[in-house]
Parts: sequence; C-alpha cells; structure tokens
Amino acid sequence: MELDDGGAIGWRSNSGGWRFGIGQTSGGLFVFRTPSDPGTTSAPATYDLVINDTGNVGLGTTIASYPLTIRKVGYGWVHTDGLHELGSYVSGLGCFLGTRSTNDPLHFFTANSNEQMTLATSGDLGIGTNAPTRRLHVVDSDLFGARFETTNPGASVVEFRNTLADSTWEYGVSGTAPPFGLGAGDMYLYRQGNATPGMSISKDNFFATIHCADLRLGHSTRRVVPGRAMVDMGSHLVINFASDWTHTFVHGLLKTNVLEVAGADLAERFPSNEESVQPGTVMEIDPDHPGKLRVAPESYSSRVAGVVSGAGDLQAGAVLGNSEGSENGPAIALSGRVWVQCDAGSSAIAPGDLLTTSDTPGHAMKAVDRERSHGAVFGKAMSMLPKGERGLVLVLVNLQ
Repeated sequence: MELDDGGAIGWRSNSGGWRFGIGQTSGGLFVFRTPSDPGTTSAPATYDLVINDTGNVGLGTTIASYPLTIRKVGYGWVHTDGLHELGSYVSGLGCFLGTRSTNDPLHFFTANSNEQMTLATSGDLGIGTNAPTRRLHVVDSDLFGARFETTNPGASVVEFRNTLADSTWEYGVSGTAPPFGLGAGDMYLYRQGNATPGMSISKDNFFATIHCADLRLGHSTRRVVPGRAMVDMGSHLVINFASDWTHTFVHGLLKTNVLEVAGADLAERFPSNEESVQPGTVMEIDPDHPGKLRVAPESYSSRVAGVVSGAGDLQAGAVLGNSEGSENGPAIALSGRVWVQCDAGSSAIAPGDLLTTSDTPGHAMKAVDRERSHGAVFGKAMSMLPKGERGLVLVLVNLQ
C-alpha cells in the first residue's frame, strides 16, 4: 500500500500497476479498482465510484451530475430480494425500466397503495386489475371507465386500425370547427379514405345519418342471411324482417299517403279443409263448415269466393286476413289480375268473356247461361283458351 503523487492511497501489484485505491479529487472522493493501464504509477482517469462535495454519487463516471449517476451500457441498478428483480437498462435502442426476472409482471402504485396498474409478462396492460386479459384491460367501479379528450378544434378522435386489411376507422366527436359539414358536438364513425362518415348523430336532436348499402338489425336467435334488414335499393327502400327476401312484416299501424303495390291482386287468407290447394284453383264457400272454403266442385256455383293467388308469373299484391286459424290457409284473390285454371271443353274462352265455376273441380269456364250466371260469375277473361283445352287463363277477378 502506498500514496501516489495525486493524493490517492491504494494497492499495487508486483508489476507496479494499481489494483485498488481511494483518493481525493477537487471537491470529492473517488474509489477505483483495476485502472485502464495496469502499469501506470498513478491513479486512473476514470473511477468506479465518485462522491463529490455536494453528495452526488457516480458509478463508472468521473462526474456525478445527479444524486446517483450510473454510466453503464446494459443493466444499471437492480433491486432484488434474491428471487425477484427490478432494474434499469440503457443501450443504443433507448432507455428501459422493468422486471429482470422472467416471470414477474411490472406493477405500479401510488400513495403507498396496492398495485393500480399492471403490465403483464404477455404485454397486456391492466388498469384497476392485476390480471389483464387484453392488450388494454380497464376495471373500475365508477360509471366512467375512460376518457379521451383533446383541445383540437376539429374533433376528438379515437382510431381503430387493422394493418392486414389496411383499414383505419375513426370514432370521433366534432369540435368547434367540425369536419364533413357536421355540427359542433356531433358524433361520427368514419373510415379514412372515404368521402363522408359511415354514420353521424346530431348532438341536439339525435338525428342520425347512415351511409351504407345494407343496415342489418340483429336478433338474438337469428344468424342467417339476410335476417332483418333495411336496404336502400337505389329508388326504393326494402324493410325485411323474415328469413328470406320474399316476406316483410311490420307490426302496428302503417300510415302512408300513397301505397303502391307491385303485386297483381288483392287476396285474403281463408281457412280450408283442403290439405293442398294449387294456385289458380277456383274456390267456393264450404256450406258444411261455416267460415271455410273448399274447391268449387260444380258449374255455376253461387257460392264462388275467388281464386287461389300466385299462379303463373303473378304474385298477390296484398294479402289480408292473416289471423289465427287462417295463417296457413290459401290466399284467395278477391280483386285484380290472377291466372286461373280453366276448362274450355264445351266452349272456347276469349278476352272479355265472363267466367264461372265448371263441373271440373277447381276449374273455371265461360258463362253462357245468363240465368244461371247470376251470382256465379267471378271475373272476366283477359287471355284466350281454345275449345277442348285446359290451361291457365289470365282473369280480372270481380266478384258479382
């Protein structure tokens, strides 16, 4: 052990190089071990430990600018109980703080409390929970779990992005200088790159605007296409509440100034004892079962009620009487155009001919007996059927 010219006292090796020492700098104390040049005869230029006159401590540096200054690439300080390790790390990539022990999450707390935020080893961040199951998992007993706020005059925006699909959506609340012509305080949902938001809701009256090809209204027991939907078809709007596009149900009172129906006839459902009745069949009132219909069995029947709608290329325009007991009954055309099964065995049918029931069950024929036709005519032919043939004839139904 010896004292060098610089005021350091330490130990040298047999070769003359310093191995350990302690000394005084201008206004401080330094401690060193193996110097950069083991053969030097004086204390090294860098130290393992420096304590300056202000009480700052430096490790691996000659200048202690802060209460504790560590100069080291890699891990700096590590706090451990022998098993769990918390540490700092500095490299060319930046600065890091975290758990050095591989199975430990990183907990954050304030006011000497339990953990208030936890970063799990999976990378999931929990606020209000120490066991997060999502990238961000917030648990709070308060009504409001999170707030996103900005002073930008345009809007407060939260982005949702899928990098694989190259699609970024915005959920935003407009400010005093709102985008897209919205009002201040309006809410909107917008896909970046589009001309207008997909949906916006006015702050004042909750007036909603939705720009989309299809709006599907979900149902807990329905998971099929098309399901329930309101669809903009360009020139008209389709409201569908069935399992296919052929049925629409609107419950309650429906009011409109003008109702334009695409179908060809006005029909009503009637209960029937017939197991299966084909469209175009002529039906009559069943005298043995009040309130029900049956296939017309004879000619010039004054009980004729109408024709089963839906034959050929014509569908019913409106169907009435879908009440309990008749919902599965045939829809009987009471007025309008309908294709009818006809028998021209005794007389050809031409446009304008009056039609009545025939002896061929469910078929119509030309009414030639004026006296018997009273109360038995149900319409006028709009197409022809040659004598001796059976087939469909277009009929304008008009019960008399």
